[in-house]
Amino acid sequence: MERSAEPAQGAAELLAGRSPEAADVRALRARIPCSPIARALLRVFEQDEKTLHHAYRKWRGPHWTLTCLALIDYPPGDEALRSLVRRVHDWFFSEHFLEPPLTVTYPGQDDRVRHCASMDGNAIRTGSTTPSSSTTCCSPCR
Repeated sequence: MERSAEPAQGAAELLAGRSPEAADVRALRARIPCSPIARALLRVFEQDEKTLHHAYRKWRGPHWTLTCLALIDYPPGDEALRSLVRRVHDWFFSEHFLEPPLTVTYPGQDDRVRHCASMDGNAIRTGSTTPSSSTTCCSPCR
């Protein structure tokens, strides 16, 4: 497999099995926030309120932005992402999330709620890779 020259695309492959403390690994990860893919994803902040309002808006809402940033190994600690995380969490804990079509229950099986588990899985993953008080983003591109 040929490695990509784009830091965000090739990062996961290049970093697999490597110590996160290695100088070359830290240098590669530091380039991810400035990559064209990351910068395109971060344009979510330029979108209209309607797009930002619905966390799951396909491929453009905060849920998908955070998911895609996690997939390219975007480094944790970017405080700007905190508002997106909050929007996704607010959506997850809203009554609307438990209503059709997002969540379905069948008569006689009210205790067996069904919805797309990738929504939950992606939110858990992005929640573990977004800002925390112990990490900071060192991105000079903003």
